[in-house]
Amino acid sequence: MLCQLIQAVGTFSKGFPGNMTPGTQKLFTGTLELVLLSLKDLPMHQELRSKAVFYLHRMIDCLGVNILPYLPPSIQMLMVNCDNASLIEFVLLINQIISTFKEKVRDISDKLLLPLVQRIMQSVTGGDVTPKSEEEREKLMLRKTYFVFIQNLASHQLVDVLASEVNVSHLKDILMSLIEGCYFFKDVTIQKLAFSTLKFIISSWGSNPSKIAGFTEFIFNDVSKALYSVPLNPNFNLNDVAYNTIIVDIIHNQKTIIEKYGTPYLEYLASTVLPSLHCDSATISLYLTAFQKEDRNSLKTFLRGFILNKR
Repeated sequence: MLCQLIQAVGTFSKGFPGNMTPGTQKLFTGTLELVLLSLKDLPMHQELRSKAVFYLHRMIDCLGVNILPYLPPSIQMLMVNCDNASLIEFVLLINQIISTFKEKVRDISDKLLLPLVQRIMQSVTGGDVTPKSEEEREKLMLRKTYFVFIQNLASHQLVDVLASEVNVSHLKDILMSLIEGCYFFKDVTIQKLAFSTLKFIISSWGSNPSKIAGFTEFIFNDVSKALYSVPLNPNFNLNDVAYNTIIVDIIHNQKTIIEKYGTPYLEYLASTVLPSLHCDSATISLYLTAFQKEDRNSLKTFLRGFILNKR
């Protein structure tokens, strides 16, 4: 009965705009307080957890910034005692919170990042799963929500949370998880999210690489390798629309790195990366000229031809 009542109030709230009267706001915040009290008393009740998440989604839309004081206790309760399905719901909620409130939830995001990443990685890497099972589907969905979470931080003015005093010791692991995502051919959406997230991070930190220890080496070694080896993989289907959107992100990343790092990076491409792909001097010169002078639309055609020629 309690779960049905929460569902009913949450559904009822859809008829109210964000700028509601004080009386209406008090009604919804009072209900939220009762929902959290119920969750505290019944932390293992999965349906109640699910309805609490639903109600929080609704209150973000209805209450706006007035919900912010309720978020820390809500997050604390929802982070524990959850199976994979509940964890997916929780991360989706966090993604809405970040995309809605941005810098207003910097402190919340800073404290949440490490325990949430560790919890997700524990779930997606632990044990073997039966192919095409519900467990496999849940783990794949959890991977996707993880990459959306990191992308939201990077694209909503919270990228520095990744390198905060609390989280910087685990930054390398998070960055390498993005590289792993670029190679995750089991799901093109994850690859797209990984390349897109790298785009935001490079744009934010590339102009001041000394700010983040080891970031330049990460760009030159790990990112550069992914920008070439992933599209040259036979599983990278150039006839698939999704993979063609990834080409756009690869071009953006490559252009941004060249703009941020200039001559040292161009020299690295000429001396190390492109020769490793068996490019002769004429091809190297053509490639470097194209990426310095051509616009992104022209580069898409150029890069497709380059990939086909090197396969």
